[in-house]
Amino acid sequence: MKLTISKEVFNTFHPDFAVIFLRVNNIHNQHLRESRHLVQEMEEEIRRTHHPDTIKNHYLISPWVAAQQAFGQVSHYQTSVERILQQVLRKKTVVTNHTLGNIMRYLMLKYLVPMSADDCQKVRGNITFAIAKGGEKISFSHSLVRGALYYHDSKRVLGTKLDHWKNPVTRTTPHTTQALVHLGGLPPLTLPKLLLVAEEAQQLLETFCGTTVKKVQVHRRKATVMI
Repeated sequence: MKLTISKEVFNTFHPDFAVIFLRVNNIHNQHLRESRHLVQEMEEEIRRTHHPDTIKNHYLISPWVAAQQAFGQVSHYQTSVERILQQVLRKKTVVTNHTLGNIMRYLMLKYLVPMSADDCQKVRGNITFAIAKGGEKISFSHSLVRGALYYHDSKRVLGTKLDHWKNPVTRTTPHTTQALVHLGGLPPLTLPKLLLVAEEAQQLLETFCGTTVKKVQVHRRKATVMI
């Protein structure tokens, strides 16, 4: 599978945008109870240290908010991190019914890094990150707005990276055995720091899911990789 970030993303969205991909193979939905416990502990930590009114001003979230506003997008657009934080601060749990999802949510809450995943067996062809021209269909009645950062395979839009709409066709489930996890970063989250988060993700996935993980990075100086 080829993974690409289009030049237009660096030119119009942010020159230092980077994504780290983890190809996760032979996933076993084991240690579910332990993974749920990780998320629940982090939920309690978030409720002690964050407040709903200050989320958008957090130094790791505000760059994504600024990127939204640069394209004329308003407050109802949220990053995946904002959305999950708001749920937790409303005293709702974000625990899922599969270990992969719980590990991702634990790391999103711990580091405030946007993460997403696709079931590799449902992806068609290569994956490209691009800027929407406007009108790209995501459902029968909805389309992408011009300027949205999104990603797609050869057949369909897989997701948007600001309001974090996710195509249900490739969403991971307890039955997923192969997944492509991606972590997105903007300054002040530098690539070396993003790599540290990815390394922890790799360790947790290998330990909790009994899996093997391959890690690659895509950025302005290396905009296309094979995985």
